[in-house]
Amino acid sequence: MIVSKLSTYRRQNRTNKALWEFDNITKSLYLLDYVDLPMRRSNVHKALNRYEACYWLGAPSPMHPSVKIQSIK
Repeated sequence: MIVSKLSTYRRQNRTNKALWEFDNITKSLYLLDYVDLPMRRSNVHKALNRYEACYWLGAPSPMHPSVKIQSIK
């Protein structure tokens, strides 16, 4: 709902800028945690390895090239 409301306004309104800055802050905090916390890095690497193993084994996933997304009518 917020995105649809913001899309009707001009591009550089204050709320839109504030949301972009908030997004930048959350990304920065995540990256700092990733660098500082070994457990966070370990969890991210485990998740990536699990996904890549499924991808290379041919298991269908939303990102797999053989999976076709069907629209719901």
